[in-house]
Amino acid sequence: MKSEIVFEDKHFELTCYTGTLIDSNQLSSTHISGTTGEFGSIHSQTVARTDFFLMDDDGNERSFKTYNWDFSMRPGHKISVYALFSRSTNTGDYVLLKNHNLNDVSPNFLNLRSVIRKKFKRPMLLSLAFFFLGLPLIADLLLPDFLKKITLAFSFIMFVITYPIYRFKCHAVFKTFKEALLKQS
Repeated sequence: MKSEIVFEDKHFELTCYTGTLIDSNQLSSTHISGTTGEFGSIHSQTVARTDFFLMDDDGNERSFKTYNWDFSMRPGHKISVYALFSRSTNTGDYVLLKNHNLNDVSPNFLNLRSVIRKKFKRPMLLSLAFFFLGLPLIADLLLPDFLKKITLAFSFIMFVITYPIYRFKCHAVFKTFKEALLKQS
């Protein structure tokens, strides 16, 4: 199925797949867990999975799976599926569904946020490890005593501000792609 890049930056690519719905089905499963007895509790979680198949104008067919995403569609409707991919890991998720016949748009901001957080999680963890472990170890081995204290203070400050910087970057990217998605509607 042909895909069209509708928005991109240096980290991500927003791709659109469009076709005519030829078939769909929905399955749900419930998972029950917990304990019994006087103070026991039981928890259940239901997951709804929707499988659907689109055929593009060239006759190419593609299948899609979504989870816990309520969206109205029936065979014959023209559907667009927007997926956000991380360029470095080539992983992603569906972030918007559009039914052209009903003029219905359904964004999934949880999936959007998840893709963005996964992209920046590894660099953040590496930065935290460097400022918490690496820099103090290097300072301890290589620097004179008076510089070790300064390096330790700098390391602590950088460790503390790394997470807010990560959160700010994630939020800025989320906002950019949210605006790009809403323009698609």
